Amino acid sequence: MNPQVILQKLPAASLKILEVASEATGGTVYLVGGILRDVFLDVPILDNDLDFVVEGNTQNVAEYIQNRLGGTLASYREFGTFTLKTQTFTIDITTARKETYTYPGALPTVEFSDITHDLARRDFSINTLALKLRPLELLDPHQGLRDLSNKTLRILHPASFLDDPTRVLRGARLTGRLGLSWEEETWAKIAETLSSKAITNISKDRMKAELELCLSETRVAPVLAELERCGILESYFALSYNSDIVKQLDFYKQEHLIPDESYLLSMFLTRDASSLESFLQGFHYPLKYLDSLKRLHAALKHLGSESFTRLNQTEKWVLKATSPNLDKQIQDLEQVFSERRLTGQDMLDLGLLSGPRIGNILAQVAQARDLGQVSGYEQELELARTLVLALQEKE
Repeated sequence: MNPQVILQKLPAASLKILEVASEATGGTVYLVGGILRDVFLDVPILDNDLDFVVEGNTQNVAEYIQNRLGGTLASYREFGTFTLKTQTFTIDITTARKETYTYPGALPTVEFSDITHDLARRDFSINTLALKLRPLELLDPHQGLRDLSNKTLRILHPASFLDDPTRVLRGARLTGRLGLSWEEETWAKIAETLSSKAITNISKDRMKAELELCLSETRVAPVLAELERCGILESYFALSYNSDIVKQLDFYKQEHLIPDESYLLSMFLTRDASSLESFLQGFHYPLKYLDSLKRLHAALKHLGSESFTRLNQTEKWVLKATSPNLDKQIQDLEQVFSERRLTGQDMLDLGLLSGPRIGNILAQVAQARDLGQVSGYEQELELARTLVLALQEKE
């Protein structure tokens, strides 16, 4: 593809930033990252993020762009990395580098280098495209365009997954989001990686962070399907999921703000309290999810007024996605409770002993209602629950 065609497909705001970056002195600037991949796949470019790699004086380039565009520049000079945040964009400007791994699964050792080494350190061939801004030139050293044309996901070298097993999860996100297929040899390396010591060298916090990125996708169902197909969802996280529930959450997500936590909770439904507690502790999740599981199990057995009022919105979305019947029940209860107001009995039900503190909390809730900070019984109850917990923690 002609580089000029790439520019024609970029949003006007992105083009303005590219124009400014191309005029910067002190180094050769390249546009890299998912934006180029998405241009070639002809998928909507939704992110307001741009990634640049610089051969040369990255600080001069970053400061020049800031002087032209404004915004706040954060610098990490020892790493050769700068992040510029404007009102509408986040721009990452990094020095070209190369990486080496002292052992499988280790964090990489980084050295400043050139664009050739920088592209070679990346995860998949489709993410190795670079657009040199002056003079305009498209770099494709790892046949990324060919793989994009074939909608194939391919690692750059046989030890790629062993170097960094989190790439398996990133690959699942890409295949699920973009409808790609794993290249044959790449697919064969996944099972080898999951059975190796390399994955045990990765901190659970890093793996957890990658899982959470999977749950933040616009459509989570195809990503979880890939994670399951790879074997990593069960073999590493010991998680399973109900595809119908996740697909329904994706359906709701088209018109509503569905919390990522709802997807996580849906995968906890089949766990008992003991095994869930072990998972939560192992991956440093808050133990509040044990209470969520209790509330969900209680509501699945019988959804009445009492169990309904104990649910938070994240839990309600899971229940609504479980069955059309529960969806309707929750809608009916939401209508009933939207017309209610908080009472002293509600305070007692929340565990607050009778006395002047009940009146104080009701007054705080009333004030929040008058200020438009809460609307309807459910929000009033949630605020009251927060206030009661704060009181109890002080005692």
